[in-house]
Amino acid sequence: MTATDKILALKHQAWRTGDLSFLLLDHQIELLEIIDSRKDRITAINCSRRWGKSRFFITYAFWKALLKPNAQIMYAAPTRVQVQMFLLPHAKEILATCPPELQPKYSGQDHTWTFPNESIVRDAG
Repeated sequence: MTATDKILALKHQAWRTGDLSFLLLDHQIELLEIIDSRKDRITAINCSRRWGKSRFFITYAFWKALLKPNAQIMYAAPTRVQVQMFLLPHAKEILATCPPELQPKYSGQDHTWTFPNESIVRDAG
């Protein structure tokens, strides 16, 4: 087994245990802790450009979908072009670390990722 294979196996195990923190940077983990500790339905976040908002939020959406069966999660951007430019490349990169048995099915027509536990992440723009 090569070093690359070992790393991928560790990433697969992280998905299986429901811990996607390996996909986040330290400052994103801090935000995750803040969001998860709040009871508010809506939280405003003020971040500068290049902070990693798109990657953070699609990771967060996939993470919640993985942990909560039948969840309905919306990821929205102002336009469809922005979804395609920002969201889809991150999603592809993130899901490359996901083991086959947990891979969501993407429907380009419905703009949804459906996970094996029936959770759905929908993109809109």
